[in-house]
Amino acid sequence: RDFTINAMGYDYTSKTLLDPYNGKEDIKRKVLRHIDDTTFVEDPLRVYRAVQFAARFEFSLDKRTFILCQDIVSKNQLEELAKERVFEEIKKLLLKAKQPSLGFILIKDLGILKYFPQLEVLIGCEQEKEYHPEGDVWIHTLMCLDEMAKLRSTDEYRNLYLMLAVLCHDLGKASTSAVMNGKITSYNHEKEGLEPTIEFIQLLSNEKKLLEKVLPLVQHHLAPFQLYLQKSSLKAVKRLATKVNIEDLCIVCLADCKGRTIPNKDKCDHAIKWLLDNAREAKVHKEKMKALVMGTDLISMGFQPSPLFSTILAYAYDLQIEHENHSKEKLLDLILENFQSN
Repeated sequence: RDFTINAMGYDYTSKTLLDPYNGKEDIKRKVLRHIDDTTFVEDPLRVYRAVQFAARFEFSLDKRTFILCQDIVSKNQLEELAKERVFEEIKKLLLKAKQPSLGFILIKDLGILKYFPQLEVLIGCEQEKEYHPEGDVWIHTLMCLDEMAKLRSTDEYRNLYLMLAVLCHDLGKASTSAVMNGKITSYNHEKEGLEPTIEFIQLLSNEKKLLEKVLPLVQHHLAPFQLYLQKSSLKAVKRLATKVNIEDLCIVCLADCKGRTIPNKDKCDHAIKWLLDNAREAKVHKEKMKALVMGTDLISMGFQPSPLFSTILAYAYDLQIEHENHSKEKLLDLILENFQSN
């Protein structure tokens, strides 16, 4: 075994604890300590395992263990690891730790961030103190992760993509932050964060579905507050639902809002409740509104399949959002009035 705390056993015959490396004492001291220098370095993955164990159990790394892990990192031995193995340890950190921030602080302290430059650039990326008195984007992101951990459900896959969305939500600030009129701004950071999000997740996984879940949440993470502050119409809420799952987005936004040291965190709950209530009223809180007009309807009307189909269907769907009382028949009549059938 690699650590003293998981090298323990129990003899049911003699009813005695088997603890050859004093793991029980380490548990009392809340210290994670490796067993053997020689065997520990045989698998560099143990560095990531140390990180997720330390975070999950809220243990500190033994000084010798810390130095040994640091040495493995400095010798670039983590480069030998397949991304799938690394991701399994990162998943455990994101899904099982009450404070995932503890693991990411350790990742930073051990020098592992050099393998994740999309995260590393967040350190020292300053934010406007009025909205982010807690500090730079790195600190804010870690606080958001801990808030998201409080919102996890029993759906492990959903927890995973929501945690990743929170981890990546402000990656665009590194390239967009600037001082304008004496204030730090990061205009368009949500869209500029898409590319570094893709790069980061691809360092861990080739799963396309994961990206499909995370990217809309990153791109639209500001939308709940924007709609709330503007007291937008149900039409705007329906349009948002065509781009992203609103229930998922509200969870990410709530973690983002509470992951800072602002005094009035109640506004976070108010904004999210407003959007969820409106989305539920419009019946788009779980998925977008179903289109009344389909391609088969166009064919029945005499239209030949062509690239024009997408334009017509988009037109019909837009009308459906704008005029919620329009029936399918009314939409088909409007299509005939505005498009020439072949």
